[in-house]
Formats: sequence, C-alpha cells, structure tokens
Amino acid sequence: MTDNKKMMKAERSDLMNFFLYQDKLMWSRLQTIGVIEIATLSASYSLKNNGIISVSIIAFGTMLLSLVFYLLKYDEKVRDKINDILEMDYSVREYGFPIRGRHVSWIIYVSMLLLNTCFAVILVWHVDWI
Repeated sequence: MTDNKKMMKAERSDLMNFFLYQDKLMWSRLQTIGVIEIATLSASYSLKNNGIISVSIIAFGTMLLSLVFYLLKYDEKVRDKINDILEMDYSVREYGFPIRGRHVSWIIYVSMLLLNTCFAVILVWHVDWI
C-alpha cells in the first residue's frame, strides 16, 4: 500500500471518528434540553405562589433551552458536512418513516416552548387548580 493510500485511509478513519463524536454530542445535547426543561418546570412549579420569580425561571429556562438547541443544530450541520465528505448513506429508507431524527428535535423543541409559554400564562393568571 502506498503512502498516499495509507494517508487517505487514516484521514477517512479520523473523519469517521469525528462524525461519530459529533453524533453523540448532538444526542447528548438533546438529553440536556430535556433536563433543562424538567428543571425549569419543576422549579417554576415549586415557586408558583411567587408568580414573578416563577415566570422569570421559565424565561431563563427557555433561553437556556434555545441556546442548547442552537448548539444541537450547529452540531448537526458539522455532522452533515463530514457526511458529505465521507459520502456515506446511513439513513434507513426501507421502512419509509416520514419523520427523521432532525425533525424530531424540532418537534421536541417547539413542544417545549409551547409548554413553557402555556405554563407561564397559567402562572400569570394565578390559576388555583395547579
């Protein structure tokens, strides 16, 4: 094997390792989003009697949620660029699922934003049933 082929094989291996790292990083950020949402809702619920603090916690949690989601989308773009270089097709097309992972992350993000907004409105109105 020539030196050029060895170097190309090593570069491909390094790119594949970086691709897998970016993929794991992306999914760990999605888990972080879930933890931020749980902490935001539980903290705002425990302080529901003090409305302004509770709504402030929701606002801060939503900002953190958006920041981590932005980082997740950035990781996804880096992963896609590496995938373009590697020219891999890792998608599962034989089952024909209409929703893929990148769409699920948007659905999760939007649903968490809606949940935060609804909970903040409920806390501002001082609804007694929560």
